[in-house]
Order: sequence, then structure tokens, then C-alpha cells
Amino acid sequence: MALKKMFLIYNFGVFLTFTSLSGILSLMSSINVEEGMGVTALAIGYGTSLVAALIVPSLIERVGSKKLFILSEFGYMLFVISNAYPSYNILIGGFVQGLSEALAWTVMPLFTFHYAKKHFRKGSKTSEEYANHYMGYFFAAVQASMISGNAIGFLIFHIDRSVHPSNVTADAVDFELCGINDCQLPNATAQNLSQYTPIQSMYLYIAIGTFAFLQLVAIILHALYLPKDDLKPSQPDIANNDSLMQVVNLEENEISNNSSGKLKTSIVTTLRLCVYPKHLLISLLTIYNGMTLAFVITELTRAYASCFFGLDKVSLCSMIFGAADAFSAVITGKLVAKIGRNILFIVAFLIDVVCYVLCLLELPNQHNQWLVYLLFFCLGASDGVWQPLIMAMYSEYFPKQTVIACNLWNVVINIGYTFQFAISTSLCVQSKIYIQLSLLVVGLAGYYVSQLVYYKGSKKT
Repeated sequence: MALKKMFLIYNFGVFLTFTSLSGILSLMSSINVEEGMGVTALAIGYGTSLVAALIVPSLIERVGSKKLFILSEFGYMLFVISNAYPSYNILIGGFVQGLSEALAWTVMPLFTFHYAKKHFRKGSKTSEEYANHYMGYFFAAVQASMISGNAIGFLIFHIDRSVHPSNVTADAVDFELCGINDCQLPNATAQNLSQYTPIQSMYLYIAIGTFAFLQLVAIILHALYLPKDDLKPSQPDIANNDSLMQVVNLEENEISNNSSGKLKTSIVTTLRLCVYPKHLLISLLTIYNGMTLAFVITELTRAYASCFFGLDKVSLCSMIFGAADAFSAVITGKLVAKIGRNILFIVAFLIDVVCYVLCLLELPNQHNQWLVYLLFFCLGASDGVWQPLIMAMYSEYFPKQTVIACNLWNVVINIGYTFQFAISTSLCVQSKIYIQLSLLVVGLAGYYVSQLVYYKGSKKT
């Protein structure tokens, strides 16, 4: 089968996987709002992912990337199904989801770079161009899945509320407990519970069944069409003097060389790179990116979309976020080669600051719903800058340790996810916004220090 068709099948499978996952993640903090079970499950999941990611490179050598990827997709499917039976089942599902995250987000870049390398061997462009090209399509599929997954959720729960109108009037909902005043206090949650849950539980089962089916299709596609794990290593193209060939040259035998086939080596190498001064300077920005995504998934969906407008609007707002994210990622990929990463980071910084200030100064209500949609759109646009550029930055900063660097990015961004989920039930939204602002300022300052120290005069940034 032609290379492009193989990549399209792989990417379509990724799209289905994250359609299923994003659809349920957006609903987690709302449908499991009681006792904070949803965010607790996510905290367990991303905490598990944080630890599990340290051993993934050694597992890739022993088990193989294809088997691990398919195993991660089975884990995602179990996580989706666990939401049909809430309470403590969801905590087990969160644990399984964390293991799946650690596997998938370390292995997927390797497959993407594998296809880029194959194209590079036959094409006329540099390996850097092919790597950016394929990674752009990969992230476009991931971000587009937020639109499709949440479109499914919106359709199902909109039908639920249209066919079975709620008996709770708008006057019975205390909107003063929403937005920055959302502290997840038990009495406040109980008072506004109708805003967070489906009116008929049958529609929740329909949504979960749909997401599980899509995940099953993705598993079948990847089992049939992903390349086998007996790939042979190749050498950089010295004639073309392509320094980024190391980014593309990421097959299993190369991973074996990096990890030395030992679990201990994998963990020690990752931890050493983690405390390397160059990485410490950029780590807070990576943590901020993870915390922001978690803030959108849990706080913005619950305290703004669901609390103000009802469960069906959660998926609509998440669709807006995903669409802005995907569009921004495509534009970012085109602009970064022309104006550099530094200017784009400043733009994303300004967007985020404006969003947080709006959250602090303006409390949405039934008459200014546009404000909530604007927040989702703007934060999606900024994430389309942060996430792809930060991930690519790890490969650029550590070109001789690309596999470990990709894994380290996964570990550090999960620290951000885990911390945000862990504090979700302990602090009010207002306090979390101040934390976000502080980390954003310090993180971006650290990045620019790294540029001055290590890349002064570089034209790439």
C-alpha cells in the first residue's frame, strides 16, 4: 500500500481514538460532579501517566510500539465504558486511562516520524520539512477530534433536553455559584445538579456506546495497517547534512540504543534530562500548557459552560475550543518558519492574559453567553500555538536524545495535568486563575532566558 494511504489510515485511526476520548473527557467534570469524582479520576489518571511514562521507552523495546499503541487504545475504551457506571468504577477507569496516556503519547510521535522518514527517503525536501508536515497533519487530526467528539456529545444531549425539557427553571439555578465563584461545595453542587447531568440517563449510555464503538474501529484499523515492529535502523543523510534526521529516525532499534534495553537506564536518563539546566528553564512553560488544558477540560466546562447553560452546551463550547485549536495549529505551522517561535509565544501569552482577566472581571449570565464562547475560542487559539511548538521545541533542544525528549515532554505536561486536577476540588476557580497567570509569566520568562543563554543570535526562533 502507498505510503500516503498508510499514513492516512493511521491518522484516521488517531482521529477516531481521540474523538472518543475528547467526547467523554469534556463531560467528566459535569456528569461526575458529585463528590468531585470526575476530576479525582482524572487526577489519578494523569498521576499514573506521569509515573508510567518513565518506563515506556524500555517497554517499547521489549513489547513493540504497535502492540503498546493498540493496548493503549483498549485502555481508552475501558475508560470510556467506566463512565456508564460512576462512583468508584470511574476511579479504576481513570487509572487505566493514565496508563493508556503514557503509552499512546510516547508511541504516536514515533509512528508519525516514521512515516515522515519514509517520505524523506523518496522526496526532495529536507527531513525537517517532512517532519513538520507530518506532525502538522497528526496534530490536526488530534485537534479536529475535539470537534467531532464534542459534536456527538452535543447532538445526543441536545436531543435529551429537547425531548425531555427540565422541570428546573432558570430562577431555581443560582448563577452566582458559577464562574470564578465555583468552589465545588457540596450544597452548591446539589443546588445546581440539574445543570450538570443528563435529564434521561439513557442518553448518557447512548453517548458512551457511540464513543466505545468508534474506539473499537480505531483498534481494528491500527491492528491491520500499522507497520510491524521489526523495523531496521537507518543512518542520517550526511550528504544532505540534515541535522533533524535524528528527529525522524525513531524506530525500535534506535530506541533500544537510547535505553540500552534496561528499565533503569530509561528512568535514569529521563530524570537526568529533566533536571538539565536547559530543560528546567522551559519546564514551567510545559507544565503551564498541561495545566491550561486541564483547566479547560474541568474548570471551564463545569464552572462556565455547564453551570451557566446546561450539559448540552459543554460539548458545544468544547467544539469551539477544538475548532480554534485545530485552525490555530495549522496557521502556526505556516507562520513559525516565517516569523519564528518567539513572536508566536508572545501572541499566545497576550491571548491567555486577556482571557484570565475577563474571567476575573466579568461574570457571565443569560444575557452575555457570548463571553463563555469567546473564552473557549481564545484559549483554543492559544493552545494551537503552545502545544505543537513546545513539543517541537523538545526535539530541537535535545536533538541527540529525541526519544527520551519526546517521553520527557509527555512526563512534564502530565505534571501540569495532574496538579490542576489535584487542586480542582480544593480551590475556587478564582484562585486557580491567579495560579495560571503566575505560572504563565514565570514560565515564559524561563523560556526566554533559555533562548538568551543557549540560542543567542539563532534565526530559528
